[in-house]
Amino acid sequence: MGNTPEKELKISIGDIFTDDENYPKRAEWCNTNGCRIVELTPDKEGRRFEIVKIPQKKLSEAKADKIAEINAAKNHQLDTGGVEYEEDLFAYDDKALLRISGTILDWQDQISRGTVQPEDIVQPWISKANRVHALSYDQLIELARLLRQEVQRIVFYGTYLEKLAQAATTLEELDAIVWDYGAASASGIIDRLIAGGNQDA
Repeated sequence: MGNTPEKELKISIGDIFTDDENYPKRAEWCNTNGCRIVELTPDKEGRRFEIVKIPQKKLSEAKADKIAEINAAKNHQLDTGGVEYEEDLFAYDDKALLRISGTILDWQDQISRGTVQPEDIVQPWISKANRVHALSYDQLIELARLLRQEVQRIVFYGTYLEKLAQAATTLEELDAIVWDYGAASASGIIDRLIAGGNQDA
């Protein structure tokens, strides 16, 4: 006699079942169908479980979560990222920007008082890799410009994604919004934002 064919397991929302060998199959089904397994009060047969639908977030709640996610990614980029300059990487977090702005103001004050000439200035500056660079006054100005420019690009990109999240009409649209600052597509979007005066890309 041939083997008896295995009976197909039918799974649906609302199923109540005991702890048996089909639990893994039901769990896998739940993972792909937006459901979860909850344990019920045991009865004389032992442990019991039910398959229930995972309630979807309200769109307003999902939008708030997405915007918080975008802001967290933006702040992380600002706190940990850097600009390439002189074959090295320089931080653009708040402390770095304040430090370079203050240093430039100090030199400008000395230049205006005639105590130093711009071409005589040599400013040590430490990169994210803790390498010390001897920057001229012009290099210091250029680095400050690049740091501020990169921060502007990050802020523009965050604002753009936040507007997308606010305009989303479905949860699927929200799920498709991801922080991908380093991607070429993101760079193109930011270039268009800057060129258009921060209008929607």
